Amino acid sequence: MPHVCLLTDSLEPSGVGRHMLLLARALRRAHRVSLVCPSSPEGDRLLARARRMGIGAAAITVRAAADEQPFAAWLRSNAVDLLHVHAGVGWEGHHAVYAGPVAGIPVVRTEHLPYVITDAEQVRDHAAVAARCARIICVSRAARDSYARAGFAPEILRAVHNGIARPRAPRRSAAEVRAELGLPEDARVLLTVARFTAQKGHAHLLDAVPAVLAAEPRARFVWVGDGPLRASIQRRAREMGVSEAIIIPGTRGDVPELMGAAELCILPSLFEGLPLVALEAMAMGVPVIGTDVCGTAEAVRDGRTGLLVPAGDAGALAEAIRAALADPEALRRWGRAGRARVRRRFTAERMAARTARVYRAALAESGVPAGRA
Repeated sequence: MPHVCLLTDSLEPSGVGRHMLLLARALRRAHRVSLVCPSSPEGDRLLARARRMGIGAAAITVRAAADEQPFAAWLRSNAVDLLHVHAGVGWEGHHAVYAGPVAGIPVVRTEHLPYVITDAEQVRDHAAVAARCARIICVSRAARDSYARAGFAPEILRAVHNGIARPRAPRRSAAEVRAELGLPEDARVLLTVARFTAQKGHAHLLDAVPAVLAAEPRARFVWVGDGPLRASIQRRAREMGVSEAIIIPGTRGDVPELMGAAELCILPSLFEGLPLVALEAMAMGVPVIGTDVCGTAEAVRDGRTGLLVPAGDAGALAEAIRAALADPEALRRWGRAGRARVRRRFTAERMAARTARVYRAALAESGVPAGRA
């Protein structure tokens, strides 16, 4: 049974961490799995969740050249056969990759976003890291193609779509969730789950709010998450006079319950790899209105499981939301189709099986005898 180490060096693993837990749980039927990340408030929560699932977990920092040799020694002492580094953005995970060859084991790297690096030094650093990887997994076909266009060797690139676990039934009713959030009983809830960063497009969704409210005054926007732009978005909402229609409850651990109370999931991102929240919404029968960007467009079928609009186009976003809210039958139809699509294409088991196939190829090429532990 090969021993695989899943690692992120992010101090705020968020979606990457959730992906790693799902992958670890699905892989462990045929692999010994360890999960590694630096100690931080979010990292410690990730490690604790892994331990509760019975997955080996270690708080190790690999964020500088001085960390490479100690981490390589840890890999050797724990008889790790393959290192799988997860990069939320292109400049993450470099030093961990360098530790793999030092430990004498192959490295697989997952890029959770398309190729978006423009700084010349970062471009060189990333290319040097890629040269030490047996395979690079991209979480969507479009992301893989972006790396091919950037000059990465096609033979090491693989597309493995993100997958999710079967959603659990909400513990609270939609009415209970709405009451807890202070929403009217007849509110039409539009849910967005994302960190408040420029990438996630909250500013463009905010620009769409007045037009949506003019068409449907009962619309209420619930924006779950935190991040550096939260305060400025809240300030702009007050200046625009729409803050009463926007609820920002911060980071929550009850997203399934919130989705159970929502009519639509809105994803206004400027770019994505393949957003887990889109899959989670679809799995619960909640239609998605998203931007026509890498990854999201592979999950959401325009006009079949939701709607896609150009990124950064607040007018198009407002019109899509207005049209969806005006057509309850379409919402029901899209919800059913989205649930079926996730069950066919985006399960954690399917993701793990395809990832394991990448592992087998990397181990075979390396000559490392798997299962030394």
